[in-house]
Amino acid sequence: MSASVWWFLPAIVILIMLFASTRVKGPAVLKLKEHAEQQFQSVEIHSEEACYCLVAREAEIVMEDEIFKNPRSNSPAEYILKRFLRNAHGEYFLFIGGEAAPYIKHVEKRLAKIELGKRYKE
Repeated sequence: MSASVWWFLPAIVILIMLFASTRVKGPAVLKLKEHAEQQFQSVEIHSEEACYCLVAREAEIVMEDEIFKNPRSNSPAEYILKRFLRNAHGEYFLFIGGEAAPYIKHVEKRLAKIELGKRYKE
C-alpha cells in the first residue's frame, strides 16, 4: 500500500467505532432511557428532618453511570441509569432507574466518600 492510503485506516476504525456505539442506543433503549429520566424527575422524598429530604430534579448530580445492553433477536433492550445525588444539606442519595421501579436510598457520608472519591464534598 502506498503511504497516502495509510491515513484512511484510523479514519475507518473511528467510523466503525462510532457506528457501533450508535447502534447500541437503538429506539428501544432510547425509550427506556427516557423512562428512567422521567422516573428520576419524579423522585421526591419528604422527611421530618430537612437534611434527609430530596427533590431529585433540584439535587446536584455528583456522578452518573449509564448501562446499555444491545438487544439481540430474542432478548429485550436494557438500560439502567445510576446517579449519586447531593441535596442542599450535603446529604448523598443513590438513584437507580430503568425498566423496573426506581430505587432511591440515602447513602451514609462515609460510604459516599468511598464510592465518589475525589468527587465527594464535605
